[in-house]
Amino acid sequence: LESGAEFIEEMELEVPMLMDYNGKVGRAYGARTTPHMFVIDAEGVLVYQGAISDDQRNKEGEKAETHVMRAINQLNAGEEVSPSYVQPWGCSVKYARGGKQDHPKRPRRPASP
Repeated sequence: LESGAEFIEEMELEVPMLMDYNGKVGRAYGARTTPHMFVIDAEGVLVYQGAISDDQRNKEGEKAETHVMRAINQLNAGEEVSPSYVQPWGCSVKYARGGKQDHPKRPRRPASP
């Protein structure tokens, strides 16, 4: 939560950001990696999804293209967001079990004799 707030402050953004701790929204949008970013316009339309940036190893710093910022800047300029998808990268999302949307646990096979 703190790093997300710091990112918004550093970028001088006035946009809401959702921290999806229970995974409900991530499941609804099909998030499979962390981070898997989604930009939704004022009308509620998903206009970008995918990687946060092109800096998978975090070596480029400020030189990295931040896809999320590009999408937000294009929206603010009244432009079409392009590209609207960039393959996300990162660790796989580990959703907590317990919600109705979760798949039931599969029964384990009996141990071989």
